[in-house]
Amino acid sequence: MRYCIALAIFLFYSSLLFAQDFLPDSVLYQRALTQTLAYNNSLATKTSGLYTGRLYVRDYYNVKGHPFFQTDSFQKGEVFYNGVLYKNVDLLYDLSHDNVIVKYSEDVNLVLVPEKTGYFSLPGHLFIRGSDASPKGQGFYEILFDGKIEILVRRMKEMVPWSKSFEFNSVFLQNNNYFIYKDSSYKSVNNKKEILDVLKDKKAELKDFISKNKPDFRKNFEKALVQTAKYYDQITQQ
Repeated sequence: MRYCIALAIFLFYSSLLFAQDFLPDSVLYQRALTQTLAYNNSLATKTSGLYTGRLYVRDYYNVKGHPFFQTDSFQKGEVFYNGVLYKNVDLLYDLSHDNVIVKYSEDVNLVLVPEKTGYFSLPGHLFIRGSDASPKGQGFYEILFDGKIEILVRRMKEMVPWSKSFEFNSVFLQNNNYFIYKDSSYKSVNNKKEILDVLKDKKAELKDFISKNKPDFRKNFEKALVQTAKYYDQITQQ
């Protein structure tokens, strides 16, 4: 079987070389090598231990919105699963069930076993699996900032009744819980006052920073929290 696959790959890329002999040898070689490696990586992933979860079955209908993080379309990401790092994998993060979903084929998606999922990433976002000692127990937390202090957020979506339209019976609403990890413990923060109370060793400096830079804690709490954490980290290292 492996011999047949290797022979097919060789014949396929040999035909490319003959058909495109007007290109420089180095370009042809690099293209063939890149495509071969991409194929091998895809084949290795399909036959690897990544695809060991249960079948994903959609359980929501006539609902406004979707249960996933950011988008209901698969995104390329990485996942550390059962001790192995898999790259360039099609992933979805279901916030309503706190599950990571991987695309197996065009019509088949699988739910990864949570206990085997150490961490995963989507473009610009890193999620780690918490333990019993985490602020809200086991589950996935996004790392927003990691310095002298650590900022985590637990993202969740809940399906609630919807009466504003005849088209939908329910709607997905997202809730984010933010935490600062400082002095070996997690502190929940939901507003500017709670942030300043947790970071009270630099409270005066942070108040001055907020007064000058005016981060908007009401309209974009997450961004303001990260900005404040970065400044705290900066002045703490001085």
